Amino acid sequence: MTIVQNVSATTAGQETTSSTSKANLLGQEDFLKLMIAQMENQDPTKPLDGQEYLGQLAQFSTLNSIQELQKSFDSLAQSLLSMQTTQATSMVGKQVLVESDQGYYTSGQALEGQVTVPTSVDSLTLKVYDASGQLVNTVNMGPQSAGQVNFSLGSETMSSGIYRVVAEGVVNGENQQFGTQIWNQVQSVAMGQNGQTSNLSLAGNVGLVDMNSVRGIR
Repeated sequence: MTIVQNVSATTAGQETTSSTSKANLLGQEDFLKLMIAQMENQDPTKPLDGQEYLGQLAQFSTLNSIQELQKSFDSLAQSLLSMQTTQATSMVGKQVLVESDQGYYTSGQALEGQVTVPTSVDSLTLKVYDASGQLVNTVNMGPQSAGQVNFSLGSETMSSGIYRVVAEGVVNGENQQFGTQIWNQVQSVAMGQNGQTSNLSLAGNVGLVDMNSVRGIR
């Protein structure tokens, strides 16, 4: 079946690209009307070919399935976004463990976190730097096996502020740096727009972190 569509010319500026695109789109109802009109107006001496008719029915079925599937996906996306929003707002005031080498230290409350040690080390050392980049504390944690190594830092020489923790270990006689995760308190939540993930604002202006990067909550 061949469908020829004539479009009348209009004055310049009266039609936009979006309106033209919408006019050219066939919805489920339009598709069904075309099939019925074709059957009603077919030549009795040349009835519609059965294979062509089945092919059009298959197209109609596919179109309907795609539209229903899109509705299901949209509904699922809205549900997930609502769940994420609820979870994100519940984190305010709690501490989260995130992939970072920076944390906010408050006098009287230790700066805690973990070091990811990929293999056994002969000696694990933590170096603590203040916001100006000055080394303020060094902690020797001795030999460590592969895995997550917890640490808790704090000293009389550390005042409240942001600190950076660098983890180093000796592996087979060579010095290497390892990844760290720091516990930080959540101050506020920036809700994601247009399906984007929400961001968490951490205490002491440590920065915004993607909610998906959270490794633990307490």
